[in-house]
Amino acid sequence: MRYELLFVVSGVLIGLSVALLFFKMATKKQLKRTKLKGMADMYYELLLKRRNNKYRYSDDAEAAVKAVNIANILK
Repeated sequence: MRYELLFVVSGVLIGLSVALLFFKMATKKQLKRTKLKGMADMYYELLLKRRNNKYRYSDDAEAAVKAVNIANILK
């Protein structure tokens, strides 16, 4: 009886560790993809601003520009 319980508990723990490992790998991949998409969106908005001086940045892009400017000021 104890051996059966030991096998069940060890199987659950091994399954949980494998699931957490795959979740961590998927999260890193998703973060990389999100970062690249954000950089591409920002570059697209910068190009639009260069072509048309009246163009206004989106709220997200404007927040990113302000954060970078503040970081440069604090350096």
